[in-house]
Amino acid sequence: MNMEHENKKPSVNLRSLWLTMALCAVLLAAAADLAFGIQIIGMIALMGAAGIFTVILLTCETYISILDGVVSLVILYFAGGMTVVMPALGAVFIVCAFVLSRLIKKKCSKTSATVALTVVLLLYFLILAAVLYAAGGHSLAPKDVMQEVNGFFDEMKGKAADQATAYVDGLPDHTIKFYENLGIDMEEIREAYVANAEAAVDAVQMFLPGELLFLLQVFAYLGVCFFVLTVKQAKYEALLPEPKWVLYPTQVTCIVFMVTIFLYMIASFFSGTTTFTVIAVNLLLTLWPSMAACGVRGLVVRLKHPVLRRRTIFILGLFILFGLFMWNLMLPIAAILLAFLGARDVSSLRMAEAEANKKKK
Repeated sequence: MNMEHENKKPSVNLRSLWLTMALCAVLLAAAADLAFGIQIIGMIALMGAAGIFTVILLTCETYISILDGVVSLVILYFAGGMTVVMPALGAVFIVCAFVLSRLIKKKCSKTSATVALTVVLLLYFLILAAVLYAAGGHSLAPKDVMQEVNGFFDEMKGKAADQATAYVDGLPDHTIKFYENLGIDMEEIREAYVANAEAAVDAVQMFLPGELLFLLQVFAYLGVCFFVLTVKQAKYEALLPEPKWVLYPTQVTCIVFMVTIFLYMIASFFSGTTTFTVIAVNLLLTLWPSMAACGVRGLVVRLKHPVLRRRTIFILGLFILFGLFMWNLMLPIAAILLAFLGARDVSSLRMAEAEANKKKK
């Protein structure tokens, strides 16, 4: 009896070990890219770490979660060049994982989880940027901050103008002769290129709020998707709030998106850059990721449908054929149509649900 008891060994949770190893590997990649690469891949890796760490928080013992969190910060410190900024930046994955784990326990929808992580990312990076900015001896007064931002974009405009000038000066002789035959001299060409370059920088500045929310929403959605992927790989499907946990925006959001597209298209024909167009573009950039994700899902459903498959492939073929002749317009039109498809599909499903609920009552 004693011999049997002595021969028994404590069972090891291999899934916890696998999750920890995966977390460490992803964080090594994140730290390397954030410190020495293009940063975008590093941010995607951080959101992958957030998805993995969420599963650890939900399934492992508390001491394992704490240990994994501490080890993660150590990895970020040493792999990121031994600077305090790297673990401070990388710690966002711990905050996101903690928030997401609370939402999962409350059976939150995928849409709400994505929105919540977007807000978390926004607040975290704003606070981190404010701390680093103040630590550098700068003032946090709104007036001073805006002056700094405007100065940065003015400098960018100057660099863009210099690059445009250098590009025009480097044009081949046959291109210059082509323009001269049309009655356009070099000075006019130079002014046009410089004006376009400065307008591009101005557009980036005007649409900056929408661009930031667009990027943060994509990162948040990736974090949620990495959580789902980790759950399925680790065989923890019971953690998902619903068997089909999909992105499902509200009908109001879909209607606002579709109406904004129509109003923006009408306004762009009759006027240039106005306050309305700036607000509309920022709003479209903010709502586009969720609508586009729904559009991709709707497109996949149509391609799998036995009746709709041929028609969908035919329309896609025509669109690709159109893109061969209008390559510059293909990507923006495809982005708008994909998001519009998603908004229309979700809006129709929401309306059908509302009708069904009325009949039940």
